Amino acid sequence: MGYDERETLAHIDRIRQIFAKDVLSARSDAGHHSDAPIFVVGMPRSGTSLIEQILASHPRIFGAGELNNFAVATEALAQKRAGVFPEVLGKLSNDDLRELGKTYVESVRKLSASHERIIDKMPSNFLFVGLIRLALPHARIIHVKRDPVDTCLSCFSLLFSEGQPFAYDLAELGRYYRPMMP
Repeated sequence: MGYDERETLAHIDRIRQIFAKDVLSARSDAGHHSDAPIFVVGMPRSGTSLIEQILASHPRIFGAGELNNFAVATEALAQKRAGVFPEVLGKLSNDDLRELGKTYVESVRKLSASHERIIDKMPSNFLFVGLIRLALPHARIIHVKRDPVDTCLSCFSLLFSEGQPFAYDLAELGRYYRPMMP
């Protein structure tokens, strides 16, 4: 398994810089106006599944699980604009943001057209929170936090099937956790 800690932390830092508060407020109403999506984000093992289960017990809410639809739609748009995330934001028009939001909503609507709200609990969507806010300004975003030691120890003790290369060294895990938490 390959993991470049410096590259990962630099990527997170670039996201923070590019999606600064002033950028988010300047384009706060540019995206698609659906309020159907509910994003549940946070570290793995922080309780995202529990939150999804609680919310999905409501008859008008569908728990779709961990979806990579937003990442896929973002990558497609970045390629179309000859950019990479997060720097591609500078190349995106308000129409692009609306289209990104619409594309995402249409993709998750296929999972359940009968529910008013659809939960996407992909923990790593925290990387896209700024872009989600711009593309879907009426979506709900729930950031799940659990005690840092409990969360990190739980990650460290679990052999993930994929996608968590930061979780196998306690020092790297702590450094990964740190920028996630405001």
